[in-house]
Amino acid sequence: MELEDLSGQWVLVSRDGHAVHAKPVVFFRLEDGLLSGYDGCNRFAGPLSRPGSIRSSGRGCPDDQPLFPLDLSRPAEHLAEARREENRLVLPLYGGGEAVFLLQQE
Repeated sequence: MELEDLSGQWVLVSRDGHAVHAKPVVFFRLEDGLLSGYDGCNRFAGPLSRPGSIRSSGRGCPDDQPLFPLDLSRPAEHLAEARREENRLVLPLYGGGEAVFLLQQE
C-alpha cells in the first residue's frame, strides 16, 4: 500500500472484532509525511520518515486501556501491511488479529 493513499484522519472502530467506543476517539492522522494522533491516553506527533522523532505526551495509562494498534516504532512499515477498502483501513496486529479504522470525513 502507498502511504499517500492514507492521507486524512483514521478513527479506530474495532480491535480483534470488538467495537471500540473510546471518548475522546482513538485516531491517527497522516498529512504531508507527518503522523499525529491520540492513542487513548496520549497525543503523539512526528515525521513518519523518522519514527524515533515521534513524540508522545507521556501520561500514564490505566492497566485496562487497550494498546494502540499502530506500531509507532515503525509506523510506515506497519501501515504498508494494511489494506484499504474504500473508507476502511484494516491493520494486521502483531501476534494475530486486526484493527479497523474508518476515514473521518472532514
